[in-house]
Amino acid sequence: MKKLRRRLFILAIIFALLASAGVYMYLESLDTSVDVEEEETFVVLVATQDIPARLKIDETMIKEIEVTYNPETESFYNRKEDIIGKYVLTKIYAESRFHKDSIDVTLESDLSLKISGNMRAVSLGISGNSGIANLVKPGDYVDVVVYLPKLTEQQVVVRPDIAKIILQNVEVLAVDQDLTQEVESELEEVAVDTASTQYYIATLAVPVFEVEKLVLAKDVGLIDLVLRPLEGDFAYTTEGVIWQELLLDDFDRLKDMFPNYEVNSVGEVIIDPNEVKYDKYVYYTVEYGDTLREISLLFYGTEENYILLQQVNNIKDENIISAGMGIRVPVLENRGE
Repeated sequence: MKKLRRRLFILAIIFALLASAGVYMYLESLDTSVDVEEEETFVVLVATQDIPARLKIDETMIKEIEVTYNPETESFYNRKEDIIGKYVLTKIYAESRFHKDSIDVTLESDLSLKISGNMRAVSLGISGNSGIANLVKPGDYVDVVVYLPKLTEQQVVVRPDIAKIILQNVEVLAVDQDLTQEVESELEEVAVDTASTQYYIATLAVPVFEVEKLVLAKDVGLIDLVLRPLEGDFAYTTEGVIWQELLLDDFDRLKDMFPNYEVNSVGEVIIDPNEVKYDKYVYYTVEYGDTLREISLLFYGTEENYILLQQVNNIKDENIISAGMGIRVPVLENRGE
């Protein structure tokens, strides 16, 4: 009996050793240096402050942070240059990310962002045969001319037909609600003989103190737009023109539309038209402190031709000219008059 117990005890020890050896060998077969998979990170931009809607973003409003990558992170901006100078469509709170649907990149659909300060957007209805017809584009600059028809009271003419430039150097913001310079209007496809009958809307950026003038002009007269050059030009002081000036020359004579007939003066003449001869002008913008005598000296080398400048520009008093006024300076054929 004792021998049997001893044998069982020995067998138990052997089995225990075998089991321990098996466990040890199994553990040895495992790679104890398990690599921990690194998480991929992604840079996104977040707001450093609350940013109201329609506010332009600058560099102080944004910062970069790293987040764990997932497919949704690609819906947010991660480069500062992509949003600096752009506008926020809806309010963004501090520490919030900039979603790609929250930034207005093109601004083509928001007119109010194209004006600032004391400027206001005013739309005018212009017919195709007025001014520059349908050739004006957003970004161009124009002058606004109003034509006022004759006004009578009790059969007495109190105001003749007159045309006058009332606004100068005005930016065109939109044409037919198109804010881009790419003209895709149906007007381009209209035949030349019918294009003049078209009607379009031009939206202008007008200083607030000129808005009332323009609105009144729309109501009481007819508006034309005059295209300005691409490069800057002066603003001129003009007196307007009445119908008589279409028929009279610089010396208040009826223009020589019928050469076989004698041409007589119909108004006051302060210089003998036979003393000068010219067929073209240069235009000069009066500067502060200028006088007609000084302008005459500048162009003719003598002050004596101030009378010619006074006559040609219908200036009643040689001492009353103002800065910004545009005057015509005849180019004389004989400089030694």
